[in-house]
Formats: sequence, C-alpha cells, structure tokens
Amino acid sequence: MQDCSPSATCSFNGLSYTCQCPRFYTDGGAIDGKLPGRYCYHSFISGFSLGCLIIVPALIAALVVLFYYRRYQAQKAWITPSNDDSDSVELVSAQHPKYSA
Repeated sequence: MQDCSPSATCSFNGLSYTCQCPRFYTDGGAIDGKLPGRYCYHSFISGFSLGCLIIVPALIAALVVLFYYRRYQAQKAWITPSNDDSDSVELVSAQHPKYSA
C-alpha cells in the first residue's frame, strides 16, 4: 500500500513506488523527515507568484488600453468633421468650463 499524499502523483516501477508533488505544491516531507511526496501542500508563495504572473500583465494591458482610449477620445474632441466652429467650441468648453469674474 502506498502512502503518497492525496495530491501527489504516485508512480510504481515494479519493486517500489515514488511520490512526487504536483506543480505549485510544496513538498513538506523534508520538514517532517518523511520521504518525498508524502506530505504535499499548496504554498502561499507559489499561489501568490501565479497570481502575480496573471494579474500584473492584465493590469498593465488594461492601463495601456485606457491610455490609448483616452488619447483617442481627446483627439476626437478636437477634430470635428463639420466646418461649424460652434461645435468644436462647445466640445472644448464642455470639458473645460469658463469662469467669468
């Protein structure tokens, strides 16, 4: 009967078996003095690292998209297809109201 951790992978090679903790799990066998793969636990460090690898690029991509969207909206406010100056003055004054003294 093998005594691998429930989350470990057990491989039988004929005479004996070996246990190995999966990726992003920490092998606690060295801490307890047990054989490898007998005590596997999901460590905070590996979960945190995985979260950073996913969230940081997504956050950077969202900021880049937001920057270019705001830039596009600003260009759209200054370039109008009509020759009527009142439209462009209205767009600019809507963003930056004039205060009279």
